[in-house]
Amino acid sequence: MVLEQNLCVNCYRPISEPVCIGCHKKMLASRFDSMQLSAKIKYRVISEISKILPKESMNENNCVICGKDTLSTCSRCILKEALTSMLKNQISFFHISNIIEGYGYSPSSLKIPEQFAHSEGNEIIRLLVEI
Repeated sequence: MVLEQNLCVNCYRPISEPVCIGCHKKMLASRFDSMQLSAKIKYRVISEISKILPKESMNENNCVICGKDTLSTCSRCILKEALTSMLKNQISFFHISNIIEGYGYSPSSLKIPEQFAHSEGNEIIRLLVEI
């Protein structure tokens, strides 16, 4: 069975940005490199995302970047998992804001107070889920 519209296997919303998980992980790794995060942190975050997000889906469209992988997860869900991992690994609010902005969101539009960066990280995730 092939779906008419590419749906995220996590939230079942349409995938509006046709980029596969593999290419999202490469983009995150590149952003981590530009922020000069340690290789250890980068590996941890990317590994955690890989373990959580499914690669398989019933979608038939391929990634617009690599053209190989089929689409399974929307960028919102990928960002949610990346932020969860970043918070778990105590990455600074500055770097978290950088990643949020890289996905087209604004930390201020999410109304994320800086004190939530580590002590109440779930609040960031909750706000993102409400988008």
